[in-house]
Amino acid sequence: MRRFPPPWTADRIQSGFKVVDARGQALAYVYSRDHPHAAPIANVLTEDEARRLAANIAKLPVLLGYARRDDDRLEAENCQMNVATPRTYAIAREWVQDVTAS
Repeated sequence: MRRFPPPWTADRIQSGFKVVDARGQALAYVYSRDHPHAAPIANVLTEDEARRLAANIAKLPVLLGYARRDDDRLEAENCQMNVATPRTYAIAREWVQDVTAS
């Protein structure tokens, strides 16, 4: 099984954001449109929504206790993670445990 070590970071790319692990492996791409009016027409996220989503994905190892918060690269522009239910939290914890375990 492949491992994806923390810290994870959200990097800006031309059409959105890319979440990468400590080795530079791309973990997620979050696409967006620059203009808020164009996003609903194309059925994609706005740039701000994509930035917040990518930042929250990058925070998963910290939020679930697999990395330290004091690493500067883990700070993600003061975005807050909104976990809807305990089940959502359990699914996210299991996923991060699988991909970050050594």
